[in-house]
Parts: sequence; C-alpha cells; structure tokens
Amino acid sequence: MSSQARKADVHKAIQNTVKDIWDRRDLGNLTVKRVRTRVEEDLGLKDGLLKQEGEWNDWSKEVIRAEAVSTSPLLPPSMMKAFLCINI
Repeated sequence: MSSQARKADVHKAIQNTVKDIWDRRDLGNLTVKRVRTRVEEDLGLKDGLLKQEGEWNDWSKEVIRAEAVSTSPLLPPSMMKAFLCINI
C-alpha cells in the first residue's frame, strides 16, 4: 500500500472515530491519544505508529484536531482547540 493510500485510510478512520465519539457524546475519549489508539486498532497498525513515527505524529495530531473542530456540534472552534490541547 502506498504512503498516500495509507494516509487516506488513516484520515478516513480518524474522521469516523471522531464522528462516532461525538455521536455517542463520549467526550472523555476525544483526545489525540485515544483517537490515535483506536485508529491504530481499527486499521491493524503497529501500536504507537501514529505517535512515534516521525511525520505521522504531527500529521495525525493536526488531522484529529481539525476533525474535532469541524465535527463539534456543541463547542465553538476556539473552545474545542483549547480542549484538545489540554487532552492530548
């Protein structure tokens, strides 16, 4: 699988995970760490890949934050960004 195809799969999994967390109102699990872990499990990726592997770390953090902000039905973007910064 190419790196671009893999990134597309991870991006889609992040979107689905964040949406699922919002839909269930399970905000305790809306953290960068927990979303990364769930995505790694769902896609069968190596544990810690999205945190420990160079470019994946920053990229996954930004995608998770962007998805959380765009998906949030309850909080304005500035508050959601602050929430995610605290709950990494």
